Amino acid sequence: MKRTKHFLIDTNIPLDSYDNTEILSQEGENPIIIVGTVSEELDAKKSGLESINYNARQFNHIMSESDVVSSGKLTDNLFRVIVTHEGVVYHLIEQKSFQCTKMNMDRSILNDSKIIETAEEISKVDEYNNLVVIISNDVAFRTRALMKGLDVEPFKQHDFIEPVQFTLKKDVTIDIENMTTIDELESIIGEKITEETSSFVFINTTTGKPSYFIKENNKIVNIDTVQDEYSNVKRYITPRNLEQKFYSSLILSNMVDVVISSAVAGSGKTIVSFSDACTLMKAHRDVYQKIIYMRKTVVSEERNAELGFLPGSIDDKLRPFTMPIEDCIEFFVNQDLKGKNKKFEALPADELALKVVEFKNKYNIQYDFAGHLRGRTLSNAIILLDETQNFSVSDLRTIISRIGENVKLVVMGSTKQIDNVYLNKFNNGLTFLENECKKQIEGVHVQGIKLTKVVRSPMSKWGDNF
Repeated sequence: MKRTKHFLIDTNIPLDSYDNTEILSQEGENPIIIVGTVSEELDAKKSGLESINYNARQFNHIMSESDVVSSGKLTDNLFRVIVTHEGVVYHLIEQKSFQCTKMNMDRSILNDSKIIETAEEISKVDEYNNLVVIISNDVAFRTRALMKGLDVEPFKQHDFIEPVQFTLKKDVTIDIENMTTIDELESIIGEKITEETSSFVFINTTTGKPSYFIKENNKIVNIDTVQDEYSNVKRYITPRNLEQKFYSSLILSNMVDVVISSAVAGSGKTIVSFSDACTLMKAHRDVYQKIIYMRKTVVSEERNAELGFLPGSIDDKLRPFTMPIEDCIEFFVNQDLKGKNKKFEALPADELALKVVEFKNKYNIQYDFAGHLRGRTLSNAIILLDETQNFSVSDLRTIISRIGENVKLVVMGSTKQIDNVYLNKFNNGLTFLENECKKQIEGVHVQGIKLTKVVRSPMSKWGDNF
């Protein structure tokens, strides 16, 4: 981006993080244009507990603390106020009347159309001619702006990283008896093991049989060894395939702090991770004292419908988003009661509800979301972060920066199922964390795995491939 440009931002830029405009400005070299429609959308987002609400409030706070440099008419239809805040120059431009209105434009794209119309008007002013660049992370918005002949770019704060393809090192024929480290493995096979490789299949040169290993820091460990450590703990489910066994072993490993699963729908990621969280609680009560389930409060039917619009108490509001875990709890309760009794009949709803409450108390299961975390410290917990593709990097900063001692973080998601209107497969939280697996992070051991096998049903597999 050239330093002489004036960046006209779409609403999603400050909603992703309120300080994005400071980054774009390049220490004040690039003025930031905020049009009236964007200001209105930000104002409408101030109320609520989600990260976008926080960012909207913070950005409005920046505007209220800014110093006015000048104000006046640009044209008969445009009015401008120039303000500064900590070296960043903002051009606040209001358009008096619009050609696009709710009478001639679909409401779903009316505000986008107004922003684009204002950008066109501004570009006609001499001092802005050929200098205005619209910045948006909304692909549809960018397409409409390009069709109007406007200069438009995505915001590349995180270089729009690609989703990581986690690899499984298969069919390596070696003598595994005396090999325990990654360095030894690299020496034997003559190639570097990448950070995103977390699991291995070795073929024993003596027996010809396969063995399955995961990576623990610089060591390789047989997954049967990991699983056997919990042989005396009653588990609610056991892995149904090799992928799930690798995944389960990474979660159960005492050496892995963060497990990231990029998984297709119906692969069993939620039930496996929750079952293993319960197993860890049983085996290590001195370390883990609660299970925290977190999920972004965005629903797919209406892509901008969020928590604050739902009726009821906070528990009522969260209930639609905690149903995956509620379903798992009911399944585990029934499994416990059924045991080996083939004639077991399902409990009446009221009795089942009591058993579910007992289960939640037993494992101290808590539901939370990013909007409630500021100022808190999360310690001695297993945190299940679900549907992470709907979290922004700003959301993750809020969550992970609250993590204290003795925490296992399990991250789940699929970039095929992004419901957050402000995100895409490049800038979402799951993709960001996947790429963190490529790094050596001091004091934190992160491992990632890809789950591709659908166990839910053939119809589920069909739907995920749409």
